[in-house]
Amino acid sequence: MQIKKLITYCTGGIRCEKFSGWLVKEGFKDVGQLHGGIVTYGQDPEVQGELWDGQLYVFDERIGIPVNQKEHVIVGKDYFSDEPCERYVNCANPFCNKKILCSEENEHKYMRSCSHECRTHERNRYVKQHNLTEQEVAVRLQLIEQEVQVH
Repeated sequence: MQIKKLITYCTGGIRCEKFSGWLVKEGFKDVGQLHGGIVTYGQDPEVQGELWDGQLYVFDERIGIPVNQKEHVIVGKDYFSDEPCERYVNCANPFCNKKILCSEENEHKYMRSCSHECRTHERNRYVKQHNLTEQEVAVRLQLIEQEVQVH
């Protein structure tokens, strides 16, 4: 595979500095980077991140931050409904903990679980946090099953 030009971009640019250097060391000839990272691109008063769609995933409690200051475009889709969504939650099964995009409505409907196995897991954090009884969980599971059969 022949690569003409390779561009790297990172949140704030630090990892790009290291990664770009590593790429050159590995033999890539024409390596560039977005100086200052995506965050700086979004803060630039002239371009205001206008070519960036969606949020920038960050590795702290914010989870996602906006970049495009001109037009907010949601690119993510709800795990359950495929509706536009940019709200991340972790699956309530601590052994799964999969990060999914999920509306608040679907979080409650599906007990913040990515699968039937996770919804019925004995250590489901959503069930514990909301003090759901076995009967309440059974009713919710039945409603989900009925909806699946209709579709």
